[in-house]
Amino acid sequence: MDGTDQLVTATVGSLEEVPGYPRISLSLQAQNGLVPKRSKIPANDNAWITLKPGTTFRLTVVSNAGGKNAGIGLARMKNPSLEVKKGPDGKNRIIASGTVQEVNEYKWFDNTKQSPCNAPGGNELVANFYNVEFSINIEPYYREYAILQGTPPGGIFITQNGGCESRVTVDPATKMIQVVSTGTHFDIFGDLITGWVEASIRGDMIRKVFKLEPKTMNEAIIEVTSSDGTPQTATYSTKYVSASDTVEIRGYGYHYSTNTIRIRFQPPASVAPSAPSQVSAADAAPVKASAKPVTKQITISCVKGKTVKKISGINPKCPAGYKKK
Repeated sequence: MDGTDQLVTATVGSLEEVPGYPRISLSLQAQNGLVPKRSKIPANDNAWITLKPGTTFRLTVVSNAGGKNAGIGLARMKNPSLEVKKGPDGKNRIIASGTVQEVNEYKWFDNTKQSPCNAPGGNELVANFYNVEFSINIEPYYREYAILQGTPPGGIFITQNGGCESRVTVDPATKMIQVVSTGTHFDIFGDLITGWVEASIRGDMIRKVFKLEPKTMNEAIIEVTSSDGTPQTATYSTKYVSASDTVEIRGYGYHYSTNTIRIRFQPPASVAPSAPSQVSAADAAPVKASAKPVTKQITISCVKGKTVKKISGINPKCPAGYKKK
């Protein structure tokens, strides 16, 4: 970007495949601005017109029917926020915001064959398309999301940077949201992609669906598993924002190709009341707490031809086709 103002076009769409359950799409498209980066891959040495990475956008749509029927939000931006409320005119508003990111995609045009992204055992693909987008799909509480019917509109907003495809399921019984995210192993510039996932969930959604109080529940746990069942190390955090009554969950630090990401909600730790008893002076003496064992992560180098990958974890293993260096 050259620092000048950026022109964008807003597009709002709605499609009802089933009456009363609209699929809503919100997007902003850049009309000027060139990304100064160039790919290390000659065939991908192009300039794209995109939104400026790291910019936060907010889009407000006035729609009574859209606000009433808004479901689960899906996008590829950080700092996701999705809110449905009435304005001073009594009409519903969908207010969506996020910070746009660089996303590396793999375009596959032969629908008669399985996408190389979903190859058994993972993929070693290099992305062939680069995008920085403000694009939100709001899926209705229908079919796989029918279990959320009767909950607040726009109650869950999940974002991640998988560049091929993703699927989200919600399971109240196990208090878990599962995201299957598929992406290329390398970005458009030939570098290893670091994955991330973020979620913004309304407090009343957590109370109704997961039967937990967001103010007191423990930190949500994020587990990442590769397509071959190998667990990956991920860093994650949970924050409750009282002003908006939302829970913000962040996870990052893993790698693609096909990952299953599980967000598990944890109830607060219960402490059983102890019965009163007589304690002698000797019994009341302070006891030094024992130190918790430290789990040490190991990093190994895996080689496949001229490609070298570093894998970290408690018990790291080389992917299929790689040998430990």
